[in-house]
Amino acid sequence: MYGVPPHMVGLTEKQTSYGTGVEQQSIGFLQFHLLDWLVMWETAIQRDLLNPGGTEFVEHIVEGLLRADFKTRMEGYQLAIQNGIYSPNEVRKFENNPPRKDGKGDEYWRPSNMVGADPEIPKMGATVLPSDTPEHAWRPKVLSAKRAMNGRNVA
Repeated sequence: MYGVPPHMVGLTEKQTSYGTGVEQQSIGFLQFHLLDWLVMWETAIQRDLLNPGGTEFVEHIVEGLLRADFKTRMEGYQLAIQNGIYSPNEVRKFENNPPRKDGKGDEYWRPSNMVGADPEIPKMGATVLPSDTPEHAWRPKVLSAKRAMNGRNVA
């Protein structure tokens, strides 16, 4: 009647109360029932209690309701750190752990395939094409061949 899953009120006779089934039911309860109420409350508070155009905003933090799935949470943190979304210290703060003291906890990581070239590392390969330098002996032959091809009528 109220949209609360049976396992949240202690009715677990015809279903398993362990594992991913309960976790998925809890996530579904949050997404399909509770989130509607939270958005309505946030909207009403924003409209009725806060200054219009102000910098304040209202948001319910629902991560605590999703904390039960340790493995999924850690995999999400791992992806967020590897892609530079969160620093390791930010993730430690989410988990109520003290920050790293070595100074590397505040660094944002970037995937190596997304990092720009370091200006101090020399580029591989030639930066100047051989045809760009007139001192090469074969340059006049290339230019005469180019002129001959440009002057030829192609049908």
